[in-house]
Amino acid sequence: MSSGFRGVGDGLIRSKGVNREKSRGKVALGQRSRMNRSQKAARYGALAERWAFDRYGLNADHSSWNDARDDDGRPWDVKACLLSRRAARFRLWEEQHRRLRREDGGYVFVGYVLNGRGIHVRRSRTVKARDLSVSFYGAGSHQKGNQVKIRPSEIFHPNSLSR
Repeated sequence: MSSGFRGVGDGLIRSKGVNREKSRGKVALGQRSRMNRSQKAARYGALAERWAFDRYGLNADHSSWNDARDDDGRPWDVKACLLSRRAARFRLWEEQHRRLRREDGGYVFVGYVLNGRGIHVRRSRTVKARDLSVSFYGAGSHQKGNQVKIRPSEIFHPNSLSR
């Protein structure tokens, strides 16, 4: 696996190293990190991506609109969500969804729970973008445009792909 991540057992992913916090321009080791919710989501999302790349044999391709490509060159986007949140949702963006459909790509949905400094993947599923029937709505003035939020139960239940 790439540096910075290591897999442990079945679905368990942790960051390597110790917590670090910037203090007056220096890195203080061993101190508890103070990350906001957005930073934590990005960190856990990166761990979920690494897990998905390994699990589904995808190659990282962090272009401006997708996360990975398979061996046939099809684009895939990894969507991760913390299952223990009361309002857990996967968020899809309309323009990205249209492009994935056009290029015969899809999504890797990863549902995880926290485990120490890492995550434990509880559920995952790949879905071709063309197989998802969703209705997008405005997201205010968000730079990514229209969105749709999908509950994990709608993805991981086998007969619930139309929306």
